[in-house]
Amino acid sequence: RRGLSLAVIPGGEAEQMLTRTGVEEVLLARRAGFVKLALSRGAALVPCYAFGTVDLYSVSGSQHGANSQGLLWTLHKRFGVALPRYSGSCGFLPKRGRCDLVFGAPIEAQCATPGEPSESEVAAAHATYIAALKALFEEHKGRLGYGDRELRVA
Repeated sequence: RRGLSLAVIPGGEAEQMLTRTGVEEVLLARRAGFVKLALSRGAALVPCYAFGTVDLYSVSGSQHGANSQGLLWTLHKRFGVALPRYSGSCGFLPKRGRCDLVFGAPIEAQCATPGEPSESEVAAAHATYIAALKALFEEHKGRLGYGDRELRVA
């Protein structure tokens, strides 16, 4: 309202814990709270994607297993703390690599009753956001060197 913006990263800790090297996946299929928040505040949803982040660390099969079940997953679920196992260039430091952040056009979703979005309005805006995110990924993946990858929405 006063020219300020707020960024929300809907994948959160779970997306950090489930990251696999070379796999472009976002955890959005069942996460619509950010959409409801935007609709209730009259804010635009701006799809964005960061290319290259899944390649900054190596995550082996055993590391992914430890991240997605057992003690580390329990800590994440119970306390909201992400402590994923991975390896970087020197221990926990990321590998050198290029990261490109791309933004799509703002989605100005509306509610019939301002500030009080219905479940169907949230679901429709959520579907529009996911479609726009996929289109954004497809638009830029070839130019940025990820032409062989697909974006998975889980």
